[in-house]
Amino acid sequence: LVPSQLGKIDHGDTFYAPLTMKDDQGRMLMWGWLQEARSKEAQRESGWSGVMSLPRELFLHPDGALGQRPAAEVETLRVEHKEHRSVTLKPGGDNPLCEIRGSSLEIEISVDPGAEDVFNLSVLTSPDKREETVIRYAKGAITLDRSKSSQNEDVTKDSYSAPVPMPDGRLNLRVFVDGSVVEIFANGRVCLS
Repeated sequence: LVPSQLGKIDHGDTFYAPLTMKDDQGRMLMWGWLQEARSKEAQRESGWSGVMSLPRELFLHPDGALGQRPAAEVETLRVEHKEHRSVTLKPGGDNPLCEIRGSSLEIEISVDPGAEDVFNLSVLTSPDKREETVIRYAKGAITLDRSKSSQNEDVTKDSYSAPVPMPDGRLNLRVFVDGSVVEIFANGRVCLS
């Protein structure tokens, strides 16, 4: 096989040592190790270090680019469902999405960023807003902003970005939050963990 395109599997800094397998349905599935963003001492003190990523189904887009989506089986983990349709959000305006809370969430959202071409989604936000992880779309790129993700000095707070192709002008996100882990799937083409 000769590759026709080169790219990154995950644009964050924690997805490591991916393994793939073909299942009995012919799907190519991949998992990776999500490494820690804490110091070795903090990991030892807590008694755990890292976690496996969600299983990802790999596929090819018509243009030959690698596609990734969460394996359909993760949907069996859903317990409670809330849905909002056709919500227009404006800075300083009412936001019905603020009622969604939890440390284990799947967020599926389709956004038309509009003329301003900017969209922010905050997750893992503390009540006093001193801690939060921001997923930002601006000027054709998605960013996982970890600058305020923790007040702990042992935690790496770098941010990571990647361009996101938007063939239909929309940003389609699936965001999974599990404890301190955030996995982002953008338009089936870009992943950030």
